[in-house]
Amino acid sequence: MLPKAQTAVYTDRSKAFDKIVETEIAKFEQWKLDLEKKRSSSKQKDLDKVMAKFEMLKKKQEQLMRVTLYLLLNISEDEKVEVKMHNKGVVNLLITLLDRRDNPDLLMLVVSFLKKLSVHKENKDQMKQLNIIEKLAKLVTESKHEDLMNLTLRLLLNLSFDTDLRQGIAKSGMLSALVQLIGNEYQHVTVLLLLYQISVEDRFKPLFTSTDCIPIVMRLLLENPQEKVELELIALCINLACNVKNAKLICDNKGLKLLMKRAFKFKDNYVLKMIRNISQHSSLKHLFVDYVGDLAKAIKNNNNEDDFVIECIGILGNMSGLEIDWALVIQKCDLMPFIDSKLTSSGGAEDDMLLEIVILIGTMATDADCAKLMADLGIIHKLIELLNYDWCWAVELLLLQKKLQRQQQHIVDEVHSFEQLHGVISF
Repeated sequence: MLPKAQTAVYTDRSKAFDKIVETEIAKFEQWKLDLEKKRSSSKQKDLDKVMAKFEMLKKKQEQLMRVTLYLLLNISEDEKVEVKMHNKGVVNLLITLLDRRDNPDLLMLVVSFLKKLSVHKENKDQMKQLNIIEKLAKLVTESKHEDLMNLTLRLLLNLSFDTDLRQGIAKSGMLSALVQLIGNEYQHVTVLLLLYQISVEDRFKPLFTSTDCIPIVMRLLLENPQEKVELELIALCINLACNVKNAKLICDNKGLKLLMKRAFKFKDNYVLKMIRNISQHSSLKHLFVDYVGDLAKAIKNNNNEDDFVIECIGILGNMSGLEIDWALVIQKCDLMPFIDSKLTSSGGAEDDMLLEIVILIGTMATDADCAKLMADLGIIHKLIELLNYDWCWAVELLLLQKKLQRQQQHIVDEVHSFEQLHGVISF
């Protein structure tokens, strides 16, 4: 915070600089009107002279504007001065200058200034009212200037945290242009973060299907020689996989097979989380039948890799509705010791692990032979002990019991007795 006297000086200078910018913008608008009149009434020779004069005046004005904006940008480091700039309409002036797309040096200052201002809600809301996304979309689709593009992407990233502005970005027509920037080393991280922001909302995920996003991110993911993929990339992939059309594109050309291979090679739980999102789509579940054994073995042979194992369990839990011999899977892969060890009333596993195991048991219980096997091995008693230990499992166990009651009547009797004893659950 600057001393009051110095702040007062900066405030006075800010007012003067604001006035300069405002006056010059008004001048430029008048020049454009005069030029249009000349175009409709002058001969070509006279028009060429008028155009040359217009370009000369414009060039000089933009030099003055650059210096003025640079000074304003520096003065705005004082928060009190920045507030007064906002009150004087600096955001409106800056957005007006975004139309000067033939002067990248001036635009870099304008976008930098807007990026700085955008972190405050009042400025961001004003930018929204002035349709800033429409103007920035033109910069993204038309500009070839690397530094200007980077600043524009960073400004868009700031704005994307607002729901309405995020919608504007998604529907502005710039998505394809943003996707093409993924391969640009200078813009790579920023554009991935921006695309991730867009992909957070389900309503925008289908928009990626009509772009080259899936092939590009799949190539980057599968050709990465490092053990861990960059978080910005895999986070985007995880979101995209939640949409069935995107998931189908991901699985094309042996995509699922290559993802499974990478996940198991590097024990990458993030890639497996992406695969798990694919497995939730009914139309794609059949693709996972060949991997049930591998996933079950990974669960049994876990080496304290809980995050990886949770995703394996989650994928298997999504396999409901498929003709899978779960009793054979349990016996061949020797899964019961693992499941039994986690279903303990003393809290032998974290809540997320327990939840996935309970869901998996529910999926396996749809197989009559497997339901009988689990009942004979005392799994129901373990579930009841878990329910007694922590009532937050009531809903999951309720759903599981509804599946098991069709298979083993004595299981229903045990849970019903438990219900009568505690008077809590109503089946």
